[in-house]
Amino acid sequence: MKQIVILSSAIVLPVLLCAQPTVDQSDAPQVDDVFPYVTGSYAPITTGGADALWDLSGVGTSDVTSLTVESPDATAYGDLYPTATLALDGGDLITYIRTDPTGLYVVGAYQTLGQLGIEIHYTDEQLFLPYPCTYNTAFTDTYAYNYDYPGTTVNGGGNLSYVADGFGTLVLPYDTIYNVLKLSGIDTTTDIIPGQSSVTVNHQVYFYKPGMHYYLLSSRAFSVTVNGGSPTTAFGL
Repeated sequence: MKQIVILSSAIVLPVLLCAQPTVDQSDAPQVDDVFPYVTGSYAPITTGGADALWDLSGVGTSDVTSLTVESPDATAYGDLYPTATLALDGGDLITYIRTDPTGLYVVGAYQTLGQLGIEIHYTDEQLFLPYPCTYNTAFTDTYAYNYDYPGTTVNGGGNLSYVADGFGTLVLPYDTIYNVLKLSGIDTTTDIIPGQSSVTVNHQVYFYKPGMHYYLLSSRAFSVTVNGGSPTTAFGL
């Protein structure tokens, strides 16, 4: 799948030319942050380097959703994730994270599917973003998780590799944002249940800006392979 998600609150940021950007723990999500997200049509983002220009002004937009940052104990399921320091509440999906001076880590998630609630627990937490992160920062991570699904337990895990391969100016349908940092990478996950394995390969791009508490935009192209068959590919912004 190809998908682009634009953080529409980027339009309130001041338009300033700045030096090479660095993202650190001060740029982590904060309780009471609300991030409006806009789904957009996919456009490949391959350009990197210093003082780059990414022109996505022609990207079509559609659905608008929001992500609210809460204290874990303010959510209905926070006691299930005692190591979390923050909860990213998207409604049907709440992601539990923790931050420290070394980075932002995913420790679990709770997903609601109709009447079904799924507790996802990371037995080896996932590094989502290292701190500090600046141009040419590269990082890798392996992670593992499990969750119960009716009649079975799913064991999953993955590995990821990213590099901050560019900084410059991002042009969106709403505004032009200066001093952004681009991360590009691959994240491969495998879910295993008795009789079935599923491998998802994500080719992912993120844009961050110092002072903004989450990413400005994400874009991904991914494929899913079930039981070693032919992969199904899709895209999104």
